[in-house]
Amino acid sequence: MVLSAMAPAAADTTTGIAGQILREDGTPVAGATVQATPESGDAATTTTDATGHYVLTTHPGAHRLLATPGAADDDLAPRQVQVAVESGRRTTRDVVLRAGNLFGVVRGADGQPVAAARVHVRPHSDEEVVVQSAGDGSFRLTVPGGELQIWAEPPPTVAPHRHAGSKPRHAEVPVGGVLADLALQLRPVAVTGRVLGPDDTPVVGARVEVESPPNPDGSSSWDSAETGADGTFAAALDTSGAVAVVVRPPLANPAGWGQVKLSTTYDGTATTTVPDVVLPDAHNVSGRVLRGTGEPAVGVDVSLTGWDTADEFVHLVTQTDAAGAYRLVAPASHPRYGYTVQASLPGDSNVLLDAESASFQVADTAVVVPDLTMVTPVVRGHVRA
Repeated sequence: MVLSAMAPAAADTTTGIAGQILREDGTPVAGATVQATPESGDAATTTTDATGHYVLTTHPGAHRLLATPGAADDDLAPRQVQVAVESGRRTTRDVVLRAGNLFGVVRGADGQPVAAARVHVRPHSDEEVVVQSAGDGSFRLTVPGGELQIWAEPPPTVAPHRHAGSKPRHAEVPVGGVLADLALQLRPVAVTGRVLGPDDTPVVGARVEVESPPNPDGSSSWDSAETGADGTFAAALDTSGAVAVVVRPPLANPAGWGQVKLSTTYDGTATTTVPDVVLPDAHNVSGRVLRGTGEPAVGVDVSLTGWDTADEFVHLVTQTDAAGAYRLVAPASHPRYGYTVQASLPGDSNVLLDAESASFQVADTAVVVPDLTMVTPVVRGHVRA
């Protein structure tokens, strides 16, 4: 669904993103499709004008901004960047498109090309890039030279799913060269199902992991998937037998949903459909992140780390909502160590500046963390629960 597509306006202060799509020599790219996808919610899409400019109206928070050249610029590859959008502000973000150096095709389990498949590329020491395959299953993009991991996920369609994601594979793009004819094959669906919230509405972006028991050599079959707009998921397995399923809430989880574990079986041929999974409302750690001005810090990454009472390491991640609030579901902490809550701007986590810490000696009561105030660029607080 498209939220809005607006022509550039000199005095527009609504929440969104604006900028220009350019070639490396500074020439504007007209007719390019620009899409901003938030961590949760609908994407906003528009097309650049004759001068390469675009304007998008969207929600506050972290976004993936994908620029895809039009047919007249088919020598260029799509490019994705990360953008943090603040409420009431128009974030400026120019994007430079380059000629592609990674080419391939996505095929289904039946060997036929798959359009609109999501191709994930994770270069070494760089952020993940996601592009869609064209009508003939082909994809093209520009990545840094060197090693990378690449995999494909099926189109975000409603159930029943026809394919599950491909196996991740490692490849290497020659520095200054091109990697072509890379084939990614989607797999048959082994386990599928639907994830709902406590109010029985579909949950988008829930993270699902399926795993079969270890083989005699210690290896096991494993896959992960995310739920689509209808709350459904599809995962693949290479072996039959008992299957462990773990369903985690979306990365942006302001409602504080908990995770669910269940088990099922897969006979190696027919798809197994698990009963609807309802995520519990079980948050027990909450708080707010503010900017130095006192305004809510929207779309900020918040992570909780520490050790629980079983001496197991805990690492939970979420993002702040439009009010700067976050909620997490954490097990009881170790009585000696407690937990650390850390807030950082998306993509920035190298510099940590201490904030005031708060200690709690609470066993069964929810913990409200004192407000964390962002300073350049990250703050940190401590919680004992």
